[in-house]
Amino acid sequence: MISSFVLNFIKRRGVAFYKAGVTDKTSINYRKIFDHFKIDTLLDVGANEGQYAMAMKKWGYSNKIVSFEPVEAVYKKLSANTREGNNWEAINIALGDKDGEEYINVSQNTVSSSLLEMLPAHVKQEAGSAYITKEKITVRKLDSIFNTYSKPGSSVYLKLDVQGFEKNVIEGASDSLKNIKLIQLEMAIVPLYKGELLLADMINYMNGKGFVLYNLIPGFNNFETGQQFQTDGIFVRNDLV
Repeated sequence: MISSFVLNFIKRRGVAFYKAGVTDKTSINYRKIFDHFKIDTLLDVGANEGQYAMAMKKWGYSNKIVSFEPVEAVYKKLSANTREGNNWEAINIALGDKDGEEYINVSQNTVSSSLLEMLPAHVKQEAGSAYITKEKITVRKLDSIFNTYSKPGSSVYLKLDVQGFEKNVIEGASDSLKNIKLIQLEMAIVPLYKGELLLADMINYMNGKGFVLYNLIPGFNNFETGQQFQTDGIFVRNDLV
């Protein structure tokens, strides 16, 4: 039986998960991974309203969470949600490959907002993902802020939900990668954002950064045709396996 929390989580995040994956196997895998690697710091990049962090808490994670969300109106909702959880902080910035200001494309459903141009296949599959406005935001490299939110010796899990901007975030984290144990990011099978790396190229890119694929989580699907558009990959630093 799927709880109302999980149903709301699925709806608000704007992705179509297979039900069994959300309620059973996925939650068990997360708990095992977090326990095995003794994760004590979760960097939740592209947090939206905090749906991912709330799911992690529901599934048993109780250590430090830092959630990053650049869109002002969404950040306010995230910030309100963090007040309900211990060890959870909200930061109103985006992460990227340079420090500065950029314009983000804000989508109607907010979860599909991106610094990249959206391709027609995305809007065709999910009309609510269409961009409705632009907003100036602050962008920082993870290298510029890593020591602010992670203590020396911390066991860090970096989660990226940045709508095609994953490579840019990793490029801005070159010095930080040696202090990160695992990275979770979306990998597109079908191009959805202009300039994003597709699945095979992203796996090769992460291998070049010293991380190997550890687990896959079902993502954005077309339930009418069965085609999968995205999957989340969890990568582990290769000296840990």
